[in-house]
Amino acid sequence: MEFVVALSSSADPSTSPALSAALTLRKEGDFVTAVSMGTAKAVPLLKACVAYGADSAFLLSDPDFAGSDTHAVSRILQAFLCIHCKGDYLVIMEESSSPYPTFAVPGRLAGLLGAQQFYYVDSVSRDGPNFYCSQDYGDMKRTCSVPIGSVVFMKSAVAFLPEPGEEREPETMDRIALGLGAYSVGKLGSRTAVIPSKGAD
Repeated sequence: MEFVVALSSSADPSTSPALSAALTLRKEGDFVTAVSMGTAKAVPLLKACVAYGADSAFLLSDPDFAGSDTHAVSRILQAFLCIHCKGDYLVIMEESSSPYPTFAVPGRLAGLLGAQQFYYVDSVSRDGPNFYCSQDYGDMKRTCSVPIGSVVFMKSAVAFLPEPGEEREPETMDRIALGLGAYSVGKLGSRTAVIPSKGAD
């Protein structure tokens, strides 16, 4: 079983609810993989994830990724999952203060994967081979069964992380390594466009 923790480059691994959840769920024989899309500025984040206990880390980085909207970001993550994950997995993401379009990515990613999505999650638990999440809607809470291959989106929560250990450089994968064409990423692969409005005559 692999737990793929997909973080924005602005995430703080020392307080990451997604990383904390993955490390808590991991049993003997399981793996925790941290992945982030961005520039070399995300390398310290990924090195810290390994120090806190992730088994591996990957940076998805390419100049062609610049300008990616929700669809293009999700497409890049989908390509990574299809190449990297050879068995059962869960994707765990989290709320971010990043100005980039992160809140809509889990849903779009789940759609591309043909998987279920779970938003407003404050905790994930495990009972043998079965996974469950607690969803907090403010005025209502519910517990749901989480199928393998789902995308879970964690709310900001208290993280329980071990003392950090040794850091390790992440592996970098660019557009070619992910098997993506130039027209499926960045501004060319985005489904939105910013069109300047004309001023009043």
